[in-house]
Amino acid sequence: MSRDVGRGFKAVLCGSPRTTSGVGIIVSERFRDSIVSVERFDDRLMKIVVAAKEQLYYFFSAYAPQTGCSEQSNDQFWSLLDERTADIPSKDVIIVAGDRNGHVGATKDGYSCQLWFRVQVT
Repeated sequence: MSRDVGRGFKAVLCGSPRTTSGVGIIVSERFRDSIVSVERFDDRLMKIVVAAKEQLYYFFSAYAPQTGCSEQSNDQFWSLLDERTADIPSKDVIIVAGDRNGHVGATKDGYSCQLWFRVQVT
């Protein structure tokens, strides 16, 4: 689903209003006509591809499972993110943004550490 949100901006959304998760990406007027594709993987992960300056930009919006979710749910999310970003040619640009449900503080009861990054060498 996508909709205009005013002043030329477009919201590209994934999820249902009745769920506890969902992601979206707001695209400016400058780039809204440059969207090549939109792919919604599930309520926690989506991707849009924008063509600009002879290069493709892959924007991912991600919402990681929070504390209390099963280890299986966490593993599925991180595996899906890893699989979908691994498919992208190294010459293109990847931006992953969202809520990764990290935790900062003296204790980490109930929290596990997730580290994800991709290094591109050109």
